[in-house]
Amino acid sequence: MSIRTEKIKQELFRVLQEFFLYEIGDFRVKGLEIIEMKLSPDLSSLRVYYSLPDGKSEKDSYNALKNITGLIRKQIATLGIMRKIPEIVFTFDNTIVKASKIDDILSKVKYSEQNEEALLEQYKNLEE
Repeated sequence: MSIRTEKIKQELFRVLQEFFLYEIGDFRVKGLEIIEMKLSPDLSSLRVYYSLPDGKSEKDSYNALKNITGLIRKQIATLGIMRKIPEIVFTFDNTIVKASKIDDILSKVKYSEQNEEALLEQYKNLEE
């Protein structure tokens, strides 16, 4: 990726983060977190990977994002850094949710191992 493309991607990331934090009032996308963005080399398309807080519906949020894509493109146009505004595609990314579930499982396993060790220690103390 060229330096120019990378700088544009960073600026778009900043603008979208601010947009979702301060300007959007739709409850379906409140708390949306942008995980990653991929900008095509010819700057014609932007893929935005996002995650949602617990309790938010993926389908509802996706529909809301489809509805406000034009508003987002208009916001990007006001920057004046690009001649042609890219097509924006939103993709739900649930890796954070999966990682959290795996972490919970691992902590339960670790907790049960600690309990097992404590039980073995108590058993050894009973034998003495």
